[in-house]
Amino acid sequence: MTIEPNIFKINLFSYDVNDTNHNRDEYKKYCIDNNILGWGWQRGDNAKEVDSLEKYHEDYGKSKSLSVACNQISPMKDGDYVWTYVDGQWYLGKVFGNFIFNAPSGYPKFGMQRKCQWKPVKNKDLIPGNILTYSRKDGTIRRVENNDSFEKYCQYLYGDLKEEPKNLNFWDLIHYEDLEDIVGLYLQKEENYLVLPSTNKMGTKDYEYMLIQKTEPYKKAIIQCKNNSSIGEDNWKKFEEGEYKEFQIYILTIKEDTHPKEKYLEHPKTEMFSMSHNERIFVFNKDKLKEWAKANFYILPERVKKYIEISE
Repeated sequence: MTIEPNIFKINLFSYDVNDTNHNRDEYKKYCIDNNILGWGWQRGDNAKEVDSLEKYHEDYGKSKSLSVACNQISPMKDGDYVWTYVDGQWYLGKVFGNFIFNAPSGYPKFGMQRKCQWKPVKNKDLIPGNILTYSRKDGTIRRVENNDSFEKYCQYLYGDLKEEPKNLNFWDLIHYEDLEDIVGLYLQKEENYLVLPSTNKMGTKDYEYMLIQKTEPYKKAIIQCKNNSSIGEDNWKKFEEGEYKEFQIYILTIKEDTHPKEKYLEHPKTEMFSMSHNERIFVFNKDKLKEWAKANFYILPERVKKYIEISE
């Protein structure tokens, strides 16, 4: 039986916080140049050489951040893929060999390391959206949610697949930022809207950005896109009767578990979306939206174009 590879994202760094002269960029470059991945934390004055991830973990006592990292890294095995970012360049690596644990006096000052053959991915438009997007939850190491299409895409970028993959699942590759682009392009081209760029901010959790119609009655709209989660009931209350009750609402969810209470009505003029709540909330039919994207291929971002080319 073939064991599918895991996929990780890592921030390479040294653990010796007492070394005030160290340069983290040098450690990262050391990893890339020597084909290793390394990371760690300061282990205290009495730290000893260890020979397993479990003992390494125990040496820290009750460090929450370490526990999270060790839980993330524990399934790492030969053949897994790892993404990292060093000095303006993305790299995709392939893991081989076992964990190696260093005493605090070792050089470079990593708590643990593994062999990892790194290859640069020079075209940023080929990098998956869930890798590009920074999250506070990323920490030092994060196991990236995997599926068959994403796995094959990483294998292709690394060079383990000699031919470009075909018939992958478009929605397994796409990221929420790509969804935002597709929805925004559709609404501007087909529904008479203009995007207000300044409304796309980190703090606006209820929506991605605002739009306004470019002709009377100049209705305002907001969009919400989800690729791995559903829209919460609190959001629905805001959309239906709360602070956004005067807005047109456009929603695209990949899971399609849209409204918690009622069934949507078919739009009388188009199959692109269904409607709800006084014909003011619109939920996209994702397959119809993909058909539209394919028909308007020339205006799409490069990464979305690539996903369409290799999808079913």
